[in-house]
Amino acid sequence: MYYAFGLRDLLSVAELNKEFFEELDTFQLNFIEMVFKQMIDSQMGLLTETEHYNYELFLEFSREHFQRTYGIDQDLIKKAG
Repeated sequence: MYYAFGLRDLLSVAELNKEFFEELDTFQLNFIEMVFKQMIDSQMGLLTETEHYNYELFLEFSREHFQRTYGIDQDLIKKAG
């Protein structure tokens, strides 16, 4: 349980970078996604500035990770949109 509380606290108080997320495995990334969803639900969508920064960074990392995993070309997305 300390790991869970430690990670929640880390997401709330420290501004992270993409390299932090790149070192995590799938379970940890899914756990972080769940933590963000719980924070948004419990705080009715009101995140602190640091939480919001980390959430946006995580979403950006998730999109890039998805594109790398499935080989989606960014230029193709721009043409389709």
